Amino acid sequence: MMEILFDHFFCFSCSELKRTKNTYSEFIKSSTGEAYNVDPEKAITAVKKSQFKKAVVTTVNRHALLSCRGGTLKWEAPDLSMHPGEQLMTLEIEPGDIAAAVVSSDYLEEDIEYSLNCFSHDGYLKHRIAFTNDVPSKLAFENLVVSNQQPIFFDTFGTENIISLSVVRDLRKNWDRNGISWHLQSLLVDQGRSRRQVLPTMDTNKARRLVPEIVGPLLLHLYQVGMIYVRGLPHKGLLHTDASDVLQLEAEDDYIFIHSNLGAAVFNQSDIASCWETRFDDKGNTVSFVEIYSHCGRCIAVLMPYRNYLLRQWLEITASLPSEK
Repeated sequence: MMEILFDHFFCFSCSELKRTKNTYSEFIKSSTGEAYNVDPEKAITAVKKSQFKKAVVTTVNRHALLSCRGGTLKWEAPDLSMHPGEQLMTLEIEPGDIAAAVVSSDYLEEDIEYSLNCFSHDGYLKHRIAFTNDVPSKLAFENLVVSNQQPIFFDTFGTENIISLSVVRDLRKNWDRNGISWHLQSLLVDQGRSRRQVLPTMDTNKARRLVPEIVGPLLLHLYQVGMIYVRGLPHKGLLHTDASDVLQLEAEDDYIFIHSNLGAAVFNQSDIASCWETRFDDKGNTVSFVEIYSHCGRCIAVLMPYRNYLLRQWLEITASLPSEK
């Protein structure tokens, strides 16, 4: 299934090429099996109430992909004080940022019965949950069917310079006051575009621009020393994280593959324009993120520590990363 989703992380703003395969219209047009629209908010509510065992949860943000299998999903922002032995992923979704949701039986592995595909307001796939024949029953979604009339989408191309002034003001004023969850929320507003505009204005002890080419070597080092850390993939209104052990790291062409105990993450290195080490206070502890941004200013991924697990080692690693001159 991951191979199929490769066509879905592609950014028009960061490439001169054009593709339509990842749009809602093309998805419906090319569907060979059953596919029908369901109410997005009610569908997400139905999923949150379920305790599925082997669902494959995948998020795509045009620059990266994160896909995890297992029943360890928590529907909330990551609790970074938890012990990594839990080997879990977390998912935070705001249904209002989903324009269309389609239940489909296409492109399925042997043990997958159907999938719920969520599309952004610009018409592109942002999230997919593929279910086994466990729960929820497909009947739960058949009761949520809405008209097959084309949902209303709008083109966001060329809006990269539009930022949220309220987010900018809030970040500058409250950087060290509200902790981890608050910082993560700023990435969900517009996939970090507004946050990215603030970083160059902060003191270097709070936001330090790194050499962008360091991302690959950093991931390799974290793997080699066995560091437990969180891979977070943000989208507008959505944050998907994987906190499980990294089992293997691969590089192929422009892509970095991080194979974990629960699944895998894939980054497109050619889309990386800037990388930042950010530091802030979280309930008396200093915490650092490594934030990776694209040419169009969106956050590709954020790398995070466990607040109470190997924090000193994590801070030492991020502090040693080279600054961009």
